[in-house]
Amino acid sequence: MKTVYSLIYKLHEVSGVQKVLVDIHNGIKEHFTARIAGFLPYKVFSKYIPLPEHEYKHIKSILELKNSVVLTHERMTSSKCVLLNKFFNLNIKQIHIQHSTYESLRLISFYPQHVVSISDKITQNLVNYFKFPRKNIFKIHNGIVDEWTNKNIERKKDGLIHIAYIARVDSLKNQVKIVERFKRKISKTVHIDFIGNGPLFEDLKQITKDSTQFNALGFHDDVLSMLKNYDYVMLFSEKEGLPITLIEGTMCYKPLIVNDVGGCLEIGIPKINAFCAKSWENLIDILNSLENVSEQEYDRMAKSSREIFENNFTYNKMISKYLELINNVTEYN
Repeated sequence: MKTVYSLIYKLHEVSGVQKVLVDIHNGIKEHFTARIAGFLPYKVFSKYIPLPEHEYKHIKSILELKNSVVLTHERMTSSKCVLLNKFFNLNIKQIHIQHSTYESLRLISFYPQHVVSISDKITQNLVNYFKFPRKNIFKIHNGIVDEWTNKNIERKKDGLIHIAYIARVDSLKNQVKIVERFKRKISKTVHIDFIGNGPLFEDLKQITKDSTQFNALGFHDDVLSMLKNYDYVMLFSEKEGLPITLIEGTMCYKPLIVNDVGGCLEIGIPKINAFCAKSWENLIDILNSLENVSEQEYDRMAKSSREIFENNFTYNKMISKYLELINNVTEYN
């Protein structure tokens, strides 16, 4: 039986892509010989990624993955794998997982015969921009293990509105812009905690240091235990795939505040379990209206979030679809 490798270069970055890669690996290793493969030494990423060292293969070249099954998670890694597989006859069965939309480098982006799309917008992008055949696209939502042991709505009831903004701190996630634009414009009852690290974290820390409404909390590996203290989970990004943090919010009965990028509206459905901001000014209006949301309406949205999670984003559903695809592609079954 061939080994199934999950191949990635940026394993040292803490983002949704790395989490999904590890989750898929953990699900399929019960059925196949599976390893995560990468170009970085294990020590570089081990403190960020929960992976036993014996399940990692440090490679210098994709040529080392000859005669295997390879799941690629980055566009450029996919392109290199496709080209090397063809030119060196490596006999690699490749499946690419597309985590985001792109509007550049079309002519030097190469995909294998089988591509997984994690959202409808990514599927549209593959078909319309990359001209990839729809019949070779397999939609598989990201899914997470249900760790919300208390199957009830939990929130602080202290007269304030607590919002968790969980994301890598960079220009695409807009944390610094939110603080700059929203100071003195949102109700004093609204408090936003930014959870995560990234290249702009020091800027975010500096701009929030004297604020009573915005807090830069940095990276936490116990986000789920923290969510019981929040009323909403929010993302207002320039670009997204299918955000794991929003899925975690739905798992924990949290209504969402989102914008229409990537697959956000597949998780947060406007007027069902989410508020959708169409602009910066609209987002300010939404935040200022939250104190008018009745407890009955909040509970309805919270329960809808949980239903959306159970129907669409569970871990077992995701893994079963990947196992089916791998079996079909490799003719293991």
